[in-house]
Amino acid sequence: AVVLQGTIEISAEGRETRRVSAGDVYHNPRGIVHEGRNVGDTPARVAITFVVDKGKPITQSVAK
Repeated sequence: AVVLQGTIEISAEGRETRRVSAGDVYHNPRGIVHEGRNVGDTPARVAITFVVDKGKPITQSVAK
């Protein structure tokens, strides 16, 4: 993913929480439960490419 605008915080299981801002890129491996949230003062925009198996859903909900 590439952050186009703003700043987001990425939390992923087994990893330290990190902040990424406009121009930064990040990757979450398949199967890692993760969450992103806007932590800036402006709207955040992110362009994301998903690599999925044909016929499978892009996302899967998990219990917190």
